[in-house]
Amino acid sequence: ALTFTGETGWVLPADADSTNAPPPSPATLTMLREAAGERKLATLATLPNAKRPEPIGKAGEQVHAVRFAGARGYVVTFRRIDPLYVLDLANPADPRIAGSLEVPGFSDWLYPLNDALLFGVGREVDSLGRLGGLRLGLFDVGDAANPLALDARTLGAAGSQSALDTSSHGLNWLQRGNVARIALPVTLTAAPFASSPVHGLQRIEVDTSARTLVIKSLLNAPASAPYPDLWSDRSLQLGDTLVYFTQGQVLSAPWSP
Repeated sequence: ALTFTGETGWVLPADADSTNAPPPSPATLTMLREAAGERKLATLATLPNAKRPEPIGKAGEQVHAVRFAGARGYVVTFRRIDPLYVLDLANPADPRIAGSLEVPGFSDWLYPLNDALLFGVGREVDSLGRLGGLRLGLFDVGDAANPLALDARTLGAAGSQSALDTSSHGLNWLQRGNVARIALPVTLTAAPFASSPVHGLQRIEVDTSARTLVIKSLLNAPASAPYPDLWSDRSLQLGDTLVYFTQGQVLSAPWSP
């Protein structure tokens, strides 16, 4: 489990710079196991600790994403840049930070596509710390000590949103051979906070063999209000058919139009 030792954190980069900024909330990893003969969990180890004092996140950073996958953990913290931490959990009694990577922007959601590739969805951030469009990132985590940023794409401008902003069920992913097909409902602005954003289901492909990220065509939603709500948008892939539920309607289209 990953928790904060403080009560509050920061929502936006500007929050950390304000005179009324809350104190930073350092992250703590806690390894738990079932207590023998008791119906409760006991703490096996924590990180940071006296042996491994390196903090998970730098001073003034907030945790934005956490994902555990087997003997690995992935954590994204952010203030001005996005440090991605790779945690080695192979020895539950001695967890450690295996490596880290700093890239612009940050990821709110992380998806291990296999043991070596990590897909992230978050926000672009400019040099002044202002949030921009949606940011899609592909990371090589095959060598835990040296994670690499393979590719990053930006969708829309500031004010753009994805269904992941309202629900963890917003993203749909289907592996077809070497290709991960990812469908994500979005509203995309052409300019910062422009009215009447484009609303639809964004097709994304990651070739896990070639390690490439490709933005495919958008399946447009029916015309709706100037600021459509994504909270109920969902999608499903049935073979090569893409099914999109939005605004009480069901659309069907080939994955490759």
